[in-house]
Amino acid sequence: MIEKDKIYAVITGDIVGSTRLSDADRKRLIEVMKHGSSELQKIYPEAVPFPVDIFRGDSWQLFVAEVPKALRVALFYRLYIKIQTENVSDSKESIGVGRVVFVPESRVSEGAGPAFELSGKGLDGLKQARMSLCFEDNEEFNSYADILIMVIDSLVTSLTYKQSLAVFGALQGWLQKDIVTLWDPPISQQAVSDHLKSARWSLLEKSLAYIEEKMLGTFA
Repeated sequence: MIEKDKIYAVITGDIVGSTRLSDADRKRLIEVMKHGSSELQKIYPEAVPFPVDIFRGDSWQLFVAEVPKALRVALFYRLYIKIQTENVSDSKESIGVGRVVFVPESRVSEGAGPAFELSGKGLDGLKQARMSLCFEDNEEFNSYADILIMVIDSLVTSLTYKQSLAVFGALQGWLQKDIVTLWDPPISQQAVSDHLKSARWSLLEKSLAYIEEKMLGTFA
């Protein structure tokens, strides 16, 4: 499956503050992460060919075969965790874009190659921030990515539970009339619009689109 000269993406993550969770909450978190993996593979079947590999209880790694979708996949999984735990848990995420030597289908974390190395080092380098994006041998892309990911990360980190729901729907391209169904009972379209506005979705969407079109999209 792995093509020698093709560029791939690897996302490495770590749950923030998981050691402070109760045993019951940690068990629930693992269930959320596994279910989120299944949802990812349903929505992005070509981009996410293997399940999220969860290890050490609160760390995870994901292989993305279609680089242009890597950031959207990362945001989907992060928002899924925030929503399903009602903002109790969040995840740090580091995306490495580069060559891959091999990826075991059963254990993505046992894969190797520059994309894996970049992703792992990127996660280790995260201190206050919760997201990073690094390209192999492309300093120009890296300099732009540092700034834009900082914007995206700041916006996502500050989302409330209701804002996360609205952004989660918008991220998937849903219309506001469809996003309302994420609430039970559904809320009004005006309320969704207000949540998106307060979440600064417009800025997040523009930053995401720039990275996808000008950087990640060059590896289509």
